[in-house]
Amino acid sequence: MRPSRRIAAAVSLALPAPAAVYAQAADTEAAEALAREARAHYDAGRFEQAVSAYLKAYRASPSAGYLYNIAVVYDRKLNESGLAIDFYRRYIVAEDADPTAVERASMRIKALKAQAPAEPLDPPAPRPAPPSERPPASPTDDDPAPARPAPEPETGGRRIAAYTLLGIGGAALLGGAALGVVAYTVEDKYREADNVADKKNLQSLGRSEALAADILMGAGLAMAGVGTWLLLTSGADGPGAPASGPADDAATTLGLIPLPGGLGLTLGGSL
Repeated sequence: MRPSRRIAAAVSLALPAPAAVYAQAADTEAAEALAREARAHYDAGRFEQAVSAYLKAYRASPSAGYLYNIAVVYDRKLNESGLAIDFYRRYIVAEDADPTAVERASMRIKALKAQAPAEPLDPPAPRPAPPSERPPASPTDDDPAPARPAPEPETGGRRIAAYTLLGIGGAALLGGAALGVVAYTVEDKYREADNVADKKNLQSLGRSEALAADILMGAGLAMAGVGTWLLLTSGADGPGAPASGPADDAATTLGLIPLPGGLGLTLGGSL
């Protein structure tokens, strides 16, 4: 082989293939575009997106400058000391790292390590004191006081008398109504009787039943009225109100007295 041919063959072997050059150039352009995107995210305050874009740029075209930028974002903006130290170290050992930036990265690693708080040691658990040395337990302000039973509601004599009168009055009204029905029946029998003696007996019986019905109805109405009045005016003796005292309870009395042509209602004590 002639010398000129040998030189040409050596030159052709030293030059990279065109496809590899084009691929490398394309990766570099993609990495630069991602770096510009990362810078835009950084300027807009989107620091996590900036880190993601720098990582993609580094994968497309490994360059130590991308590692340093990632470390700075973790260090200054995201306050991730551990990740910042990791990327600073990766930058320091990179072949294309700038010596001045390597010195700055080393200083930041030392500063971040100094700022890391030391993990506190757990203090030993205190030993329980012997029973003879333990102070007696004393109640504190935090201990809940024993609950006192709620006072039972008191009922005054006026309210008792009111309910009693209403009950008796209601019973008297029912009894009077029943006697009235009986008297009405006797009146019908009186009209149907043919014997004079039967008419006289039925007339006497009817008058007695009618009189008794009137007495019961009148007494029932009177008792119901007085009971209603007592119930309406006994607000001070209701549940939860102070009782009016044993003297007032004993002073209220009820009674029936015979009167010409019927019975009378008596109510004793102060109302």
